[in-house]
Amino acid sequence: FRSPNSSLAPALAAAVMYRFQVSCTTQWGETLAVVGSAPCLGAWDVQKAIPLTAEHYPCWKSKEVDVTRAGDRVEYKYVKKTPHGVEWEPGGNRWVPVEGDGYGVTVHDGHFGEIQPEPFSFHEYDDRPKLQDAAEGQKRIVVIGSS
Repeated sequence: FRSPNSSLAPALAAAVMYRFQVSCTTQWGETLAVVGSAPCLGAWDVQKAIPLTAEHYPCWKSKEVDVTRAGDRVEYKYVKKTPHGVEWEPGGNRWVPVEGDGYGVTVHDGHFGEIQPEPFSFHEYDDRPKLQDAAEGQKRIVVIGSS
């Protein structure tokens, strides 16, 4: 992304946007958050952790987090916030390399408390053609698959 001879290149570099996602069953009143080594993830301060939402429970997902200035690698953990305090995810820290190509990335971490040896992520973009609404009185044929 950067040309060594261009003073404008850093300003033009695309932001590196990550979403963090984990599966976790919770009790009523409990929520999840992600906290990590970089300032964008709270610098290990639980009060600054990024909250996750469970729109598709038990899958919890963060908003997009700009990790552009986080260095080459970010370490992090998920925490469960309960009415009685904070439960840190057991085990070692999770980690993910910071790499960007202009697309959003979802880091899928499996299950709360089950640390994977290597991070898994996928791009969040959809390059499929968009369907146009059929004009009134016309029918639309949509091909779902092929053989």
